[in-house]
Amino acid sequence: MAKSEDTRQTLDALFHPRSIALIGATNNLGKWGGIIMANAIGNGFKGKLFPVNSRDEQIMGIRAYRKVTEIPDPVDLACIVTPAETVPALVLDCARKQIRTVLVISSNFAETGPEGQKRQDALLSVARDAGVRLVGPNSMGIFSSTRSLVLLMALVEPLKGDISFVSQSGNIGGQMLEWGKRLKAGFRHFVSSGNEADLSCRDYVEYFGRDDRCRAVMIYLESLKHPGGWMETAREVARRKPVVVFKGGKTEAGQKAARSHSGALAGVVPIFDASFRQAGLIQARTTEAFIDCARSLSRLPLPSGNRVGIITRGGGWGVVTTDACEEMGLEVPALQPKTLEALDRILPPYWSRGNPVDLVAATDIRIYLDCMEILMKDPSVDGVIALSALPGRVMSFLSRPALKERLGLDDARVRAYEASAEKAGREVLEGIVHLMRTLGKPVVLVGMYPTSGAFETLIEKEGLNLYPTPERAVRVMARLMEYGRYRRRLEAREAAWI
Repeated sequence: MAKSEDTRQTLDALFHPRSIALIGATNNLGKWGGIIMANAIGNGFKGKLFPVNSRDEQIMGIRAYRKVTEIPDPVDLACIVTPAETVPALVLDCARKQIRTVLVISSNFAETGPEGQKRQDALLSVARDAGVRLVGPNSMGIFSSTRSLVLLMALVEPLKGDISFVSQSGNIGGQMLEWGKRLKAGFRHFVSSGNEADLSCRDYVEYFGRDDRCRAVMIYLESLKHPGGWMETAREVARRKPVVVFKGGKTEAGQKAARSHSGALAGVVPIFDASFRQAGLIQARTTEAFIDCARSLSRLPLPSGNRVGIITRGGGWGVVTTDACEEMGLEVPALQPKTLEALDRILPPYWSRGNPVDLVAATDIRIYLDCMEILMKDPSVDGVIALSALPGRVMSFLSRPALKERLGLDDARVRAYEASAEKAGREVLEGIVHLMRTLGKPVVLVGMYPTSGAFETLIEKEGLNLYPTPERAVRVMARLMEYGRYRRRLEAREAAWI
């Protein structure tokens, strides 16, 4: 069997298992084997779970087996959570059970120094001789949305979506999954690659690239064993879908820290930066930008240039957003005469007559959406940053006792005001979604995050991007435009060959 086909089958078993043996499962939630077992059960794994424990007959209400070879049914994936010295023999047991994919959570291997490296080399030799592929060791685990599978050391409940993520740090990976849920960024697959004794970051990236249901790839990267081959794979994936990279170990101290927890050998940062650009990879500079960029690139249409239209209810935020655009290398163009004439027919005579489009505190949602449509139809505009599109927190404001008393409001009237504000906000969001789909230009929103469940559901369902500050919105727009520029260059080169 060709190596690429073998790797594909291995990763199919990892991310789409019908059955799992958890070796080292325990009822003790103070141990990793208990936490991972609880995660698998609590998140509703769609398959058979076989705990393996030499002492207990049941683990969390499920029959346990003394050895993996005693399990009567076929097993697609084994997960080992036992001391390092026991792992090689357990891998051999997996081979006897015809399990060819093994996730090794166990640590105390190469990340601990020369003696740990010897243990890891010996483990890899055993696995190769037995025909077993390894994830890890020193992995924090995996997540698969297709099987509702959470085999993780972190107690998380990831939001399902279309981003696939490989991380060379388990802790960062787990935190990104948790932040993703808060920020409405959903994941399709996640793997903590650990020490990469066998399967490497490159293998996972290639697998994600071939997955048509994955719309963007996230990579937290500290080191590369074979930079040339990795870059070739990442470049090929970036031709088809966005690849967002967050590089750890950018300083000498950071590189030392990377070696101490994963045994990684980090490369020279300027070389990485230049290679990433040439390969069409989007590099995030902060953890916040990492998830912001991946979410936007997975859901929003790509702009055809770097010209930004800005719409705001007040002038100050337009000024701040314009500054941020200029600082990020984006153009805030003058609007075409026909655009200005159309806006003149809607807005008061004293409006700003330019870009940003200042709505001079207009509260009518129809005015907001009409102006948004006019701005998006301007040929000079490739994408729009929309500020203050959603209404404020009406309920929390009107519920103040002193105000209710002065205005003579009862609870029913307060709820009616809240329902009206919610309806208006929903119409704005639905209108923006319609404009994006019709005109094919991205819109990034800025404003207070809504407390209404209806808003949150709509934002998640439609993949809208709402940020609390203009700077975050501009950064996201800049990354959209960067990737769009890469894709246009790629298409131009391919057309020249025809």
